[in-house]
Amino acid sequence: MKISFEITYNAGKLQKAMPKLIRNYLNNSIKSLEKGSKKAIMKGKFEPISEVTKFIREEGLSGNFGQRVSSSKPLKHSGRLYRSIKTKKRDKSLEFNEYGKYHLGMDKGETFDLTLDDSKKQFGSGSGEAYRIKRNKFTIWFDKTYNIDLAGKSVPIRDWLQFDENIKKLSEEFYKEMDKNFAK
Repeated sequence: MKISFEITYNAGKLQKAMPKLIRNYLNNSIKSLEKGSKKAIMKGKFEPISEVTKFIREEGLSGNFGQRVSSSKPLKHSGRLYRSIKTKKRDKSLEFNEYGKYHLGMDKGETFDLTLDDSKKQFGSGSGEAYRIKRNKFTIWFDKTYNIDLAGKSVPIRDWLQFDENIKKLSEEFYKEMDKNFAK
């Protein structure tokens, strides 16, 4: 006895739906990255700031802020990084102040060119040294005034670039919509 089955697949509906599915997935994923990053800055459990950094803040010596503050939370001192995180729908990207890269341990010229799945694994898991403080006018003045040499000190990675909890749901919905549009 011989049994044969013939199944035909029609990808026409999927082909027509795919641009919209991809656009929605990218827009929602970037939004998830924006929300997750802001949440990480506000509630993140990063390595604490050093005693020297606390002293600089308390004395109002931070050239970027210039006020005496007792803030001891990393990445929240001026709020500029938090406020700079914005989604750009036109090119499906996330923009933020350049110094945010340094806290991630990236050099000035590096860019994020990762697939979404790669970045989900990498973001939020950084540890180690982000950079070393370079000798400049401030560090020279600080050393002469307070007899503390900042140049060469290590700054830890503070991995604030993270997706929020909705990213898994977004991925599942994307594949579900693809299945729904693939006619068998």
